[in-house]
Amino acid sequence: MVGASTVQTTTAIMYGTKQFGIIQDFIKGLEDYMESKGYSTISQMRGLTLSQIKAWDTVDRDSRYLSQVDPEKCTGCQLCTNWCFFDAISMVEKKAVIDPHKCDGCGLCPSLCPKDAITMDEPGQKYLGNFR
Repeated sequence: MVGASTVQTTTAIMYGTKQFGIIQDFIKGLEDYMESKGYSTISQMRGLTLSQIKAWDTVDRDSRYLSQVDPEKCTGCQLCTNWCFFDAISMVEKKAVIDPHKCDGCGLCPSLCPKDAITMDEPGQKYLGNFR
């Protein structure tokens, strides 16, 4: 929706439990989304959010959003430790633990956790703008 004509999904394939099978999930999810929003082609969606991109000097740099682990849902699969670019996730007693001093709040771990055991601790919306 920002305007890309290609998307790379290497991390999900390399570290995800489904490996290449994840591509079917991506396609199904995209088809379902398009149908629910009334899009018949990807080109109808391309670029819709460009007007919502903020200039660097207007981005909120004061708020911090941190990932949190629900130990009841965490299975200890350790996939999140592979994904974290900030080395903020470690395993303690076979459960993921996130160091709040290292977590950048990028949202990668909650978006990829196969058990939905990681969520974002946010005071506001989980996205900026209207994605229709």
